[in-house]
This record gives sequence, C-alpha cells and structure tokens, in this order.
Amino acid sequence: MSARARTWHDPTSHEVHLPAVPAVLLKPQASIDDGAPQQVGWGTAELSVSPGTHRVSVWVPYLFMRDMGKAAIDVTVEEGQSADVTYRAPLLVFLAGRISTT
Repeated sequence: MSARARTWHDPTSHEVHLPAVPAVLLKPQASIDDGAPQQVGWGTAELSVSPGTHRVSVWVPYLFMRDMGKAAIDVTVEEGQSADVTYRAPLLVFLAGRISTT
C-alpha cells in the first residue's frame, strides 16, 4: 500500500510520501506544527519550513471523519538540509495511519 510521494521540499523542508491508493478520490491534508491544514493530494508536495524541530501531521478527510488515519511525527531539520517523511493511510477508516522518517 505504498506509492510515490508528495514532498515538501526546500533546502530546509520536510518530504512527505503519501500512498496513491486506496483513496485516490480523497485528497490528503497535512499541517506543520499544528498550523492551518493544507490539501496536498497524493504524490509529492513541498512546504518550506525554518530550521528546527517541527511536528508533521497528515490525514485524509473521509465522509464524516475529518481526520481519518491521522498520524504525526516530530522531525528536526538543520540549516540547509531537508527531511523526508513517509505517510501510509490505514486499511480501515478507524485505524491510525503510519508515518515515519526515511
């Protein structure tokens, strides 16, 4: 259930890999440090961040569930570097997604 990725990319950024299935019609959302949600879609997305430790959260809005498969991870980005984060949506809507650094 893994797929190509959506990446937040910049010299100081997080890269988030999101699966292209099973919910290709549903658009995943992500936030950095519990900020405003951003619709990132499936694949690779970029979002610039300042150096430091940031909390990356990813989820998929699904029917009456606003945050199906929500998962979060703290990632530290040094000056001039980036961080890759991979997210996998759950097989069942009531389970948490999986998120990790790569």
